[in-house]
Amino acid sequence: MPSENVLSRLALLTKMVANVMTMVANLKRMLAYGFLIWLIPFLVSLVIFPLKNTNRGLFESIMPIVLSACVAFFSISYFSELDS
Repeated sequence: MPSENVLSRLALLTKMVANVMTMVANLKRMLAYGFLIWLIPFLVSLVIFPLKNTNRGLFESIMPIVLSACVAFFSISYFSELDS
């Protein structure tokens, strides 16, 4: 009997460690996607910054589109990986 209890506890511990490993992997992916959601619009804004002086309206129209596209792409990518 005691050996069955030890084995069941060991199996439970193994499942808990696996869950923690999965959560850490999800956290890393979340942080990487968050960084990329910040980085891509930042780089685009650096490239099109001269437009801010010549055509401010165009600059201010492009930036929300870039940000929305990044958020949509990475959200779909993140949630599709969670489903599988």
